[in-house]
Amino acid sequence: MPSNPNPKPGQGSNLHAFLSLVGFVLFMWMFWNIGKPWAINWALRDEMVEAARSQPNLKGNDDTYEKLDQEIAKLGLDKWMTVDQCEVTLEGSIRRVKCTYERDVEIIFGIKRKVTFENEITTPVL
Repeated sequence: MPSNPNPKPGQGSNLHAFLSLVGFVLFMWMFWNIGKPWAINWALRDEMVEAARSQPNLKGNDDTYEKLDQEIAKLGLDKWMTVDQCEVTLEGSIRRVKCTYERDVEIIFGIKRKVTFENEITTPVL
């Protein structure tokens, strides 16, 4: 008996729908694993700007380093970086903050790549 060349909706194999669902779930899982480190890095850049805008005190840039250390811990980046990997310089009323770190990004089920994030901001001290 030949198969029906023009199946009606609801007829046929659910295998295609199942494989499409599995593919979509894998894509979203990869998107989450790959996108999350970049989103955390953008949040770190925002916090670097906030820390850099603080007024210099008698301790020089110590307040900026303290704020950066708190934000690194709050964002969960303390597994990959420390505040020692950040460099803070004050030139007149302009402060530069540069932080560089490497972290593993899981692409799919055990396949990881090491990604280097380099952040540098320059902002006036308020």
